[in-house]
Amino acid sequence: MGSEPRLAERIDVHSLNALGLRLYKAHCGLVNLASREAMRDLLGEASKAVGGHKFSLHFLLTEWEQVADAWQLETWESYRDVARLGRKTRLPEAQRAVLWSIFERVAKGLEFRAVAVMACDDEIIPLQERIETVGDDADLQEVYDTERHLLYVACTRARDNLLVTSVGPASEFLDDLRA
Repeated sequence: MGSEPRLAERIDVHSLNALGLRLYKAHCGLVNLASREAMRDLLGEASKAVGGHKFSLHFLLTEWEQVADAWQLETWESYRDVARLGRKTRLPEAQRAVLWSIFERVAKGLEFRAVAVMACDDEIIPLQERIETVGDDADLQEVYDTERHLLYVACTRARDNLLVTSVGPASEFLDDLRA
């Protein structure tokens, strides 16, 4: 740009998060994130609904903030396998399963004015790496069903606006949304 100084005046560089925030504000208004108190209330309600455990509300909130939400975990498998660095309480798989059922209840209850589901490309949804590790047809069907369900759940969280992006070739699952 050294030989074209006016060109630099016409270029804006932004992070993907900044672009998302700008689009959201333009179409929906100010961003309204769930407060810590609202998340505590949601976790408390979900915890009571699941029952049969001894997790405190404080533990649930910090596990949500420091593990599930911090790592943007969206599947049981990702939560089961994540290294809970810095967390002093060891959790066997059975306890993690209970926690995940609480977190799923919270996530299912969340609704947003606008949702952006990005990179719905072939080999991304469903993830090609997962498909390649499957041993038999029953497992393959489970992978497809799980990935399709996750896309559907993400899209149904939008109350007013839904933005789905992809590049060619797009995921075959997008055809399900068009129907």
